[in-house]
Amino acid sequence: MSQEIEKRVGTSPRGAYVPSDIFKRDLTAASASAGGRVVGDTHRGDLFIDALYGDAQVIQSGATVFRGLKGDIKIPRLSTKGTVGFVAENSAVGETNQAFEQVSMTQRDLGGFVDLSRILINNSDPSIEQIVRNDMTKQIALKIDNVALNGGGSNEPSGILQDSAAATVAIGTNGGAPTYNMTIDMIKEVAVDNALSGRLAYFFTPEVIYQLRKTPKVSSTDSVMVLDNVNNLNGYPLFQSSELPKNLSKGSASSTLHAAIFGNMADVLIGFYSGLDILADPYTGSSAGTVRLNFFTGMDVAIRHGESFAKVVDIDETA
Repeated sequence: MSQEIEKRVGTSPRGAYVPSDIFKRDLTAASASAGGRVVGDTHRGDLFIDALYGDAQVIQSGATVFRGLKGDIKIPRLSTKGTVGFVAENSAVGETNQAFEQVSMTQRDLGGFVDLSRILINNSDPSIEQIVRNDMTKQIALKIDNVALNGGGSNEPSGILQDSAAATVAIGTNGGAPTYNMTIDMIKEVAVDNALSGRLAYFFTPEVIYQLRKTPKVSSTDSVMVLDNVNNLNGYPLFQSSELPKNLSKGSASSTLHAAIFGNMADVLIGFYSGLDILADPYTGSSAGTVRLNFFTGMDVAIRHGESFAKVVDIDETA
């Protein structure tokens, strides 16, 4: 066959010619019986690819954190200020009365559990226990952000967006695109309530942040974008969080609107009654050799002053 091919091509091979249809054979690694069984697998646990996570931002933004709490916490708050006034000579000043209320914190348990089989524990590479520990730790941190910013679900603390004293900056009947005026109105609402001090910051969803980076302050041939510095807006720090809701409704907009917050993050109180408690339970599934990893932390969230915040709950980032 090699000699016949040599006659046809007119040149001598260095070794021997092989018919070109050899390259059309149907042995493939994709099929086990057609060659796949001779291809070995190399497990690279050292190259383990973790999931993608958002960053926990609320504590980083300046929230007030209490640790080692015991029992129910009652923090007194002056809710109604006194009044004063001028009087005529030899006249008595008028009586005034302050009013007080309480900000309460009580332990709420946050956590979850994962069952791991004996075979999985013994044979996993990297360690399945370490993977689960890392994942659950991150999930708990993000859930704390979630309830501090919003919350209000079953057994959850209520966060900033659920506080009725926080001012609402409305965009439109059916929501609307984020604008530069919106960001300024958020500052104004906090200033009107004498709360423009402390650890002031903005919180937006990633989608809204990148929409603001494409939105001009004032339309012109040489426009400056509302957000030309991804870490700062109108002189205040800017935090990006996927823990803000993105499924709000208003008018004809159904479950598509995003929320945003501006205010004094130091007025978010986060209290911890315990650290992260990880309990390995080998008994519940002992007949199957299963180990249950239980994750708990005791904590609560409270808002010192709802007036310290302005919120937007009708942003259409696609508009």
